[in-house]
Amino acid sequence: MVYKKHKFPKFLMKHGWVILLLLLIYGTFAFFDAVPPFNQDYCKFSDNVKCIDLVYDDNQVQFALRNIGDYDYTDTKVILEDESESNTLILKEKEVGIYSINYNETRVIKGTVTFSYINSDSGLRHKEKGKFKLFT
Repeated sequence: MVYKKHKFPKFLMKHGWVILLLLLIYGTFAFFDAVPPFNQDYCKFSDNVKCIDLVYDDNQVQFALRNIGDYDYTDTKVILEDESESNTLILKEKEVGIYSINYNETRVIKGTVTFSYINSDSGLRHKEKGKFKLFT
């Protein structure tokens, strides 16, 4: 006869390894930034552009992006899903640029972003997708 007070420890002994395994898998994904934060602002772009900061102020979304590629970018801009575009900048190698987009929402802003640029070496236009989430 198993008493009620013995059921929970028995359950943990029987299924605890599954819980530990799931926590280990989640921790591994979180360590490598594969899992976005739940209640924090974040933005993530490609390997050539690093998002340093993201803010919402005075009806504008502002992205601070660093060029971590091996060449300069000309005619760079950030485009939101609704086709609203940022200012256009020249982003030199290892330089930081601030991109501002007018946005009149007062809620959680999230979605995909396109970073458009022209490679100064080849003269070709590239577009790279990114993700962002911003709590206003």
